[in-house]
Order: sequence, then C-alpha cells, then structure tokens
Amino acid sequence: MVAGLPEQPASVVEQLAVSGHAKDEALTPQAWQMEAVPISPQKADVRLIVDSIGSALCNANEVRRLLCDWYHHSFEIETISNPLRNPFMLDADQFISAVQKARGARKKPLAAAAISQIREEHARTVVPIARRLGEAMRYEQLLSDLVDQAYGLTPKDVALMWRTAPPRMPIPPPRL
Repeated sequence: MVAGLPEQPASVVEQLAVSGHAKDEALTPQAWQMEAVPISPQKADVRLIVDSIGSALCNANEVRRLLCDWYHHSFEIETISNPLRNPFMLDADQFISAVQKARGARKKPLAAAAISQIREEHARTVVPIARRLGEAMRYEQLLSDLVDQAYGLTPKDVALMWRTAPPRMPIPPPRL
C-alpha cells in the first residue's frame, strides 16, 4: 500500500461499492472508475435463459397491446386502468371486476354473456402469459445466481450487494 492512498477493494462487489454512483443509483459512466471491474466469461446456458426471459417479456407486451384493443372495442373502455394494463396478477373474478370498473358507473352492468366472455379471455390469454412471466422470474433469479457464481461472489459479497441495491430491482433479494 502506498502512503496516503486507500487500500484496493478485495472483491468485485467491494470495487462496485466504492465506485461512484449516478442518479437513481446507476453505476457511474466515468470509465476510469469502472476500468478495474472484470468481465466474467459467459456460460453457454446463459444465452438460453436470457432468450427465454426476453421472449416471455415480448409476449407479455404483445398481449397487453391486444388486450387494450379488446377492452376498447368490446367494452368501450377509453381509459385503461393499471390493473387492466397489467392483468397478469389478477384472477378471473378480479379481472371481471376491473373490466366492469373501467367501463364506468354510467354504463349498464355486464350481462352474463359478457362476464362469460371475459372469463374465457382470462383463461385463454391472461393465464398463459402469467405462467410465462412466473417462469421468467424464476429464470431471472437463476441468472442472478449464475452471475454471482461467475464472479465468485461470497455470501458476504451478495449480502453487501443487496444492502446497497437501488430500490427498484427486477427481482427480490435472495434469502441469505
């Protein structure tokens, strides 16, 4: 160690923790702070995992777009509420209630045939995408674990990383 200079961080996580952060906890774009962070080699199965996640997200976005058209043309819903924009956490009854609520109080209640149509659309469209998104979340967690392994992170490193993670992470922290 040179007098007056701080000791070098021991792990990749410590290197990232001492490097600067930008707005919203993004890593700094200043290359000189990122030069020492190594790039891990990629395992062959990672590409399949990433492709599966991407495919599930693309399918979900396409279904969201199609459902917005369906809401508008079948039920005269002009303003799409957040639950209807992302219906994949709703069961069939919650989906029916969200459609009825979005139609507004001035419109007649849904007829039995319309309720049946909404229930069928939920089973045919929403449920399969909800399953794919659940699978994508499991793949995201697996991918996170593979990255941790590739960089040789210890449980202590992983704990530090999650303690300093930004609030809007795509996956929940692991149980440590």
